[in-house]
Amino acid sequence: MLGVSLCSTLVTIPYTVVPAGPTIAGLIQQVNALSISSAAKRVLIATLNLAEQAVNQGRPVLARAALQSFVLEMRALILLKAVPPGGGTSLISQAQAIAAAL
Repeated sequence: MLGVSLCSTLVTIPYTVVPAGPTIAGLIQQVNALSISSAAKRVLIATLNLAEQAVNQGRPVLARAALQSFVLEMRALILLKAVPPGGGTSLISQAQAIAAAL
């Protein structure tokens, strides 16, 4: 609550602090930090760049499709044991949360 005194009258203004959730830029940073092949990294980052461009252009359907592609790519890398399951599933969860928020 924020209290503001106006001419001896206390006005209380309720507000809510919304914590920042995952971002596409954050996903890109995490992918860059993964110990995976440069080819796999390039594909994942290209997909995330497409999602980010779509968001910036106001095209949420395309952004969600790109994020879903990222999820599928990450699942494939987990199955191929190219990405540790823990790190991969965390990135998948974040991508799904971002897509759901669009």
